[in-house]
Amino acid sequence: MLSSFEDVQIDQLNKQLDGVYHNAQGKYLAFNGNNAMSTTPSQNKWDNFKFLSSFDIPTNIIEVLKTGKHYSFDFDKQNIKLDEVKPVDGASWDDEPAVESITSVKYAKVEGFRYTGNSLWPITAQEILPAGYLSCYNIETLRLMRNDIYARHGYKFKDSNLSKIFAAQEWYTPVTSNASALKLNEIERINIALIQNMEKVMKENE
Repeated sequence: MLSSFEDVQIDQLNKQLDGVYHNAQGKYLAFNGNNAMSTTPSQNKWDNFKFLSSFDIPTNIIEVLKTGKHYSFDFDKQNIKLDEVKPVDGASWDDEPAVESITSVKYAKVEGFRYTGNSLWPITAQEILPAGYLSCYNIETLRLMRNDIYARHGYKFKDSNLSKIFAAQEWYTPVTSNASALKLNEIERINIALIQNMEKVMKENE
């Protein structure tokens, strides 16, 4: 339960940040909606942060607890600009400090995907998987990986084995048996095709 006005404001900022973003260089940035961010979400590595406050009102500046670095964020529609910042000479972090930017990176939000970690292979929604990565798995695991994408979106499986596997996952909520109704993002659709192709290659080489 939120206990103060500041807690409510922090909750709202977390909801605003929540999601997965990518930049022009193909790098990813994710916020999990609970004061943690990651530049390597596929590896499930997260850095906790706190919002700096001014007179008990959270600002748009966060401090990453592990590194001590500070970042300001600014939204433009579905895009986010993340600046690493430091106080200007003579200023401090208190009382909404004046800051200067060290680096600045713009990210675009990956539509239709919110990173929750609720997946056996969250990487399938965040990065296009190269053949070298997929070839490390056997055909049975590739099938499970491919269907994990559908499970993440609530697909009701007709296959009893797949139903049993995903029903055992706390995050799985079956919604529809119509695969075309699932709102897959572009990366997920590409990875499904890549996994299917690798499965085909492996079958041909059996």
